[in-house]
Amino acid sequence: MERKILNIEITEQTHIFQPGCFFSVPDIPGAAQLGYSIPDIGNGFPGIIPAANAVERSGQDEEAEEFYGKCVLTKVSNFYKNEIKSEAEGIAEFGIVEPEKVRVIHYPDCQQILFHMPKYAYDAGTFKLIELATGGVIRECPVKNILSGSTMMLNSVSLKPGFYQMEADWPSGWTHEIRFIKFKEGFPKTPFANAPDNVLRALKNNEQHLLKLPVVQDDDRQELAKILAETPPKSEEQPRKYTIVQNGSLYRIVYADGTEIKYGADPVELKRETFVKLGWVLDYEQEGRGGTITYREADVKIRFDWEFAGGRAMVLIFIPEGEYWEAHTKTPLSRRLEILHRMATQVIADKAPGHRFEIDYNTITII
Repeated sequence: MERKILNIEITEQTHIFQPGCFFSVPDIPGAAQLGYSIPDIGNGFPGIIPAANAVERSGQDEEAEEFYGKCVLTKVSNFYKNEIKSEAEGIAEFGIVEPEKVRVIHYPDCQQILFHMPKYAYDAGTFKLIELATGGVIRECPVKNILSGSTMMLNSVSLKPGFYQMEADWPSGWTHEIRFIKFKEGFPKTPFANAPDNVLRALKNNEQHLLKLPVVQDDDRQELAKILAETPPKSEEQPRKYTIVQNGSLYRIVYADGTEIKYGADPVELKRETFVKLGWVLDYEQEGRGGTITYREADVKIRFDWEFAGGRAMVLIFIPEGEYWEAHTKTPLSRRLEILHRMATQVIADKAPGHRFEIDYNTITII
């Protein structure tokens, strides 16, 4: 039996839900005085929206056939429903759907959620799509009916904003379960303070929302401690001696060996290029509520996206996680914390005097 529902609009930031988000939630008698129960707070687990942080609204557009808000993956589980066998036996016999391999792909005219069954699945069991607010089954069919090769594929564009669960099981009861939240069009929007990784990835249209978090190694902590103590690593290369010569408005840099840095007459640009060749520099670009920060040092050029944030955060700078650092930046992982700390310190000096920063595994937050 399906549960009755209420329609609410978020008025204050709560969990991963920003003001303006609209959802249907279970109608539990008397509960609305304290808060609204929701099936998924953004991590696959249920929770509460405080009564002061939402208002009841009229129903969603029931006549609409397509909804283009983003889907955010929240949780992937593999388990036996009947518990007649152990989890280890299920994994050994059927395998698992790995969270980091479930993808959300947005096209102009459709939104697909895709994952691979861990083994040949033509003889698998049943697929179900469940709306968690009501408990109603939206679709139920044999797994083979929605297989494309070994890939399970769901077009979510017809799903209204809400909380959903996909299940694909085997005759023995071993089940793969995927939870996701479908947002109203335009949400989630500008990153907010302490936004979880799955939301940040959805905002950047990354297909994999549930990639494993990188493990912080002891040598990373030691490197950060060294940077914070202002003991930069020693360089085996000795700095080159140079002379700056001015002739009217023309500036020239000549090394002791007679070689010259060729550059034009703009002293500001000359200074910047000098820093690049002899040290490092940041270039800032802004478009609307975001932009890029480019770190330049000799042959190194790394571009970081940034956006204005909300709440206690002023700006979020998006940085490659440790395991992807070398592929994205073409610089050694051993230099990651040095470059990030250097950049964040300079951003504070250039753009936000009096503020501070926090470096997380995939963001720098200016507070």
